[in-house]
Amino acid sequence: MKKILLSIFMLIAMSIQSQTLEETLPGIYSNDKTDHYVVILHNKNHELHNDEEWIVFSFSLNSGTFKKSTIVEKDFNFLKTNLSFKPKWNYEIDETWKIVGKNVYVKFEGDYNDTQLYNKYILKELIKN
Repeated sequence: MKKILLSIFMLIAMSIQSQTLEETLPGIYSNDKTDHYVVILHNKNHELHNDEEWIVFSFSLNSGTFKKSTIVEKDFNFLKTNLSFKPKWNYEIDETWKIVGKNVYVKFEGDYNDTQLYNKYILKELIKN
């Protein structure tokens, strides 16, 4: 009986994890350490349109900047991107986005190294601020 219950639990856990990234990662993120927002979009029909599966870009209304990230790697529970400002500023980082509840942890590696908690915003919350 224990083996059956354990098998059922593992099956449920695996099915939840396989849906996690595509269904919960897309959104708008930021935190108190930056004036930039990061938008993560998942294109469900990317194969039909011969298009990108994931699009990640950051922007700041204060500094007037906009930058698209390159997707480096994806797995069932993380998305790794590369943000390069070369050759102009000689600055490049990899960002690993990993889901933690309603938020994501972002691990920065390269010319900046840190791990930060980013908050997911609902559009109504952004409009009020």
